[in-house]
Amino acid sequence: MFKVGKEFHLLHVVSDLDVVDGWYDDVFAVRRFVRNSMKAAMRKASLVLIGDFVMEPAQPIRRAVGEVGAGQVLLALRAAFSLDRLVCR
Repeated sequence: MFKVGKEFHLLHVVSDLDVVDGWYDDVFAVRRFVRNSMKAAMRKASLVLIGDFVMEPAQPIRRAVGEVGAGQVLLALRAAFSLDRLVCR
């Protein structure tokens, strides 16, 4: 067994980062301290503070057919555990 310590941040995989960022702004009045794209990670994301907790809404960026990268993991997670349908509609 291992002990889960204090969380650094929670990843929220979404299909439309702009819409979800707006939702976080409206609902939680977050303080956003990072918004960027990372080609190597195949995602664009924000880091936002809700109180003293950090959330990372992240949108996978698709690559050309046949290319494999970290974004494939985000796409698979989003397909399996998609919550943005509930949050943003």
